Amino acid sequence: MRRLLVALIVFLGAVVVAGVVVAASPPARNYVVEELKAHRDAWGVFQDWLDHTTFAWHQPAYPDFYTGAKWEPEEGVYLGAYVVQDESINGDMAEFNRLTGKKHATFFRYVGWGEPFPGEWVEEVAAAGAVPQIAWEPNQGLDMVKDDAYLRGFAREARATGLPIFLRYASEMNGDWTAYSGDPQKYIEKWRLVHDVMEEEAPNVAMVWTVFTMPQQTIPRFYPGDEYVDWVGVNVYNVAYHNDRLDKAAAYEDPLRLLDYVYRTYADTKPIMIAEYGVTHYTVTDGREYVDMAISKLNRMYQGILTYYPRVKAIYYFDVNNVAYAVEHRQINDYSLTSDPRILAAYRDLVADPRFLSSVRGVQAEDQDHP
Repeated sequence: MRRLLVALIVFLGAVVVAGVVVAASPPARNYVVEELKAHRDAWGVFQDWLDHTTFAWHQPAYPDFYTGAKWEPEEGVYLGAYVVQDESINGDMAEFNRLTGKKHATFFRYVGWGEPFPGEWVEEVAAAGAVPQIAWEPNQGLDMVKDDAYLRGFAREARATGLPIFLRYASEMNGDWTAYSGDPQKYIEKWRLVHDVMEEEAPNVAMVWTVFTMPQQTIPRFYPGDEYVDWVGVNVYNVAYHNDRLDKAAAYEDPLRLLDYVYRTYADTKPIMIAEYGVTHYTVTDGREYVDMAISKLNRMYQGILTYYPRVKAIYYFDVNNVAYAVEHRQINDYSLTSDPRILAAYRDLVADPRFLSSVRGVQAEDQDHP
């Protein structure tokens, strides 16, 4: 209680200094946070309070309801992960389940447009009792995407698996870092083409339209329409600094705030998938470890979606040490769970909650509770 009172006093003092009148709205809080960043002595106390406080705008006004989307669970959250690049376990899904103490319902991997359907990997996913999410990326641009033998062959191979498949086609188009981000009209045209072919050739495929958490203002321009989307996804990361820049501090960012825009905009009609979530516990930007921050953010995200976000129906953890295994320009943050026993233990405790589901609806699981 004393820490809370101190935090409140520091918070209000910073507001007075900044000359800000605080209103119960996200923009007001963001402005105060930016002011508080200048007060480093007070920031630690305030951050601790902030991470353990839920504000009114963190409670979107959606009831706990089910819309019957393809492969949507009536309740609970599919537990997923990306482990392909976790060299400490050789990308082994069964070993990841063992270490985390929980069978995961789904795993994902990236496939570039023009690459073959990842049939061998899908068989490995099925052997682990899970279903695949495929992040299918037209990295050579949208002109490559046509109704041709490649697209239809990919769809037919997807159908032949007999598994539910989450197809995350052309994600993060709202940013300027993808090869398919510049033309919303063309993006929508190509998305609808892929959707229609999958609907015809592979009815087991659920189309997951996925954005990055920012920039927000471009997100609606790329939405293909409710009839062309099964799930809406968002990729969320908590880092100490943005873009490897010391002047772009980001440790204060709340993962639930990073989720809010997509949730409020689309959750009334679509189940929400956190298609990637990662939190750094080491960054080369300042050469420091951030284990306590990582554990705090993990708790905030995984507990928060169960408590306040009933329309979030799947979450995938990005289990990669990018410092060691990413392409050169992304060797900045270590997001891996398995490289630090404290973070692994925190994740293990969080996902033990039975509301994190170990199998996808319609898929028989031998054991829901154990890896």
